[in-house]
Amino acid sequence: MQLIKIVGIGFGGYKQLSIEAWEVINEKLPLYTRTSNHPLIKSLIDKGFKIKTFDDIYNKAADHNELIDSIVDCLKEAANNSPIVYLVPGSPTMGDMVTKRLSKLNNISIISGGGIGEQILAKANFFSEDYRRISCAEINVNNLSLNYDLIIDQIEDNFNLNELKLKLLELYPENHSVYISNDLEKEDILKKELYELDRDIIVNPYTVILIPAIKGLDKERHDFTDLLEIIKILRAPKGCPWDAEQTHMSILNNLTEETYELIAAFKNDDRDEIIEELGDLMMQIIFHAQIATEIGDYNIYDIISKIVNKLYFRHPHVFGEINVDNSQEVLYNWDILKKIEKNETTVSDSMNKTKGLPALIRSQKISTKARKLGFDWESVDGVLDKISEELIEVKTAISKDANIAEEIGDLFFSTVSLCSFLNLDAEEILQTACEKFIKRFSKMESISKEQNINLEDLTYELWDKLWNEAKL
Repeated sequence: MQLIKIVGIGFGGYKQLSIEAWEVINEKLPLYTRTSNHPLIKSLIDKGFKIKTFDDIYNKAADHNELIDSIVDCLKEAANNSPIVYLVPGSPTMGDMVTKRLSKLNNISIISGGGIGEQILAKANFFSEDYRRISCAEINVNNLSLNYDLIIDQIEDNFNLNELKLKLLELYPENHSVYISNDLEKEDILKKELYELDRDIIVNPYTVILIPAIKGLDKERHDFTDLLEIIKILRAPKGCPWDAEQTHMSILNNLTEETYELIAAFKNDDRDEIIEELGDLMMQIIFHAQIATEIGDYNIYDIISKIVNKLYFRHPHVFGEINVDNSQEVLYNWDILKKIEKNETTVSDSMNKTKGLPALIRSQKISTKARKLGFDWESVDGVLDKISEELIEVKTAISKDANIAEEIGDLFFSTVSLCSFLNLDAEEILQTACEKFIKRFSKMESISKEQNINLEDLTYELWDKLWNEAKL
């Protein structure tokens, strides 16, 4: 394959064309471009230049990827016969997917063109401290930030524009001002509110949009970088004295509290509460990351990198060549990979790493790990017999006033083992029992109030009678 020269031609006419680009166009090599719908392309054709366009492919392609594949294949085939020139609107190295594919070849050269960013900023009389240019196909809420100006192009049609608006509304306020243009050389730029972005406009290949940044902390919507920034400010010398005094250990219990508050929010199925508690838990993670950053230990990107690398390593059925048929095989592979990753040579190594868990959850994890290795009862009767045995030992310990706590612990552990054997969640079961107790106790209080009974004065027999009545 011979040389492919990729030339940026900007988004206007001759005025935006560089001298080097004009010289390449005049080299009498075969000329190709994606579409004839460009001011310079139209002018060149009028002047007698023969330019092969891909308008037919553009109109027939099922999606953007098929369009790019077809253009790349055509250009590579044409370059088998002679050197060719591919004319790219804007700058080839700024978001042009054909150029990205061709850049993997050895025999290409790129001549830069006028960037779309500077053109729309000038047209809108808009000064940008920091902007990012991105194609419409690349937009999703996870790769956006409110803290820089956004310039979007390669919007294929009005359907794509509508989808783009919906994605932007996930982050930006609906009344946020945006700029849109269909022809940066000939038409005035339109200023709209985001919710009306796709109204009264017909998209063409050169439609471009400018989304101004929303900076500062006193705004309605925020992104991840705002959370990092506010924690940094609170910990700074002129920030909050209380926040600045905290250490990893002084706020450690907050992690447990926020986690359980989040669990309660999910169980209450309270959307607003869930959002708030997720934020509170996220704040704890960022707070610890900021403390570590200040002492030169680690930072938030170390944390993010660690979990992303872990997820990548433990999902070879997604990112590698491993095949799985069901979720059970996924969990089996997960356990193997976890042992490799953590250098665990024995099951007890894995058990020892559960020390930070609450005792009930920890006991079930330990019991489950032992069961996976084969340390298990043959039937549920074996577990029940073990519980009966432990109960007798508790009674004996109480009668002798010796080792009572130890024997009660064994009874607890055996009961949790029963849950594991039956594939039941011990934590969830006990939480349900707590809710049931509270509900019955509340009913007892209501009954006592109706009968004008003072609960504090009840004998054991009356308590038992009232409890049985509440169970009905």
